[in-house]
Amino acid sequence: MLQPGTVVNLRTYGQTPDDEKRILAKKLDLPVMVFINRIETEKPLLQFYYPNSKMPMCLHGSLVAAKFLLKNCGGMNIRCSLENGSNLEIVISKTSLIEARVGSQRFIDTFSNTELVKSLLGQETTSFISNEMPLCLSSVGSLKLLVPVSSPALLTQIHPCFDKIKQWSESSGVNGIYAYSQMGSSTFIARGFNPKGGHNEDAATGVAAAALSLSLEKSI
Repeated sequence: MLQPGTVVNLRTYGQTPDDEKRILAKKLDLPVMVFINRIETEKPLLQFYYPNSKMPMCLHGSLVAAKFLLKNCGGMNIRCSLENGSNLEIVISKTSLIEARVGSQRFIDTFSNTELVKSLLGQETTSFISNEMPLCLSSVGSLKLLVPVSSPALLTQIHPCFDKIKQWSESSGVNGIYAYSQMGSSTFIARGFNPKGGHNEDAATGVAAAALSLSLEKSI
């Protein structure tokens, strides 16, 4: 029985067709499944499956794949490829931490439809949206809508309309909403809503946090 954090190595699992990967991800209902293809090559291909959808990028999935690759392939630096054509570099840092590095991308776009945001997040007014931080679309490989919330207290009280978020995500090509609030100069609290993936709220989402860092133009 596969457990959370399991990496499926296609060298032993078999060259599984896409539809079978989707069925397996749905059956196991884990936050993410990572398939490592072409492990014997210089640049393995990573694929990420959520219970209900395939995702272009998952940084937490990349980290668990990194642990597997570093253990089984050796070395301190491994380059992986993603299906969108971009590269991901796995590095053991000077402090012995495993790092998954992605190429820098441009700040995508401001998002002005606050009435839509209000509807998606189940709020009566748009006053919960902070004007001091970016309300925008941003991506390091998986496009997210970043929504600044005026206070951490308001953030914890949000009750999203998950059916609406799922429908909007599927029609817009945006992989969910990352609602965030500032707690210090570089400290933030956030909640990730991506119901089209199969779970209404993420326990953590590295791609969204990285996209936020990108839009703020600083480390967080």
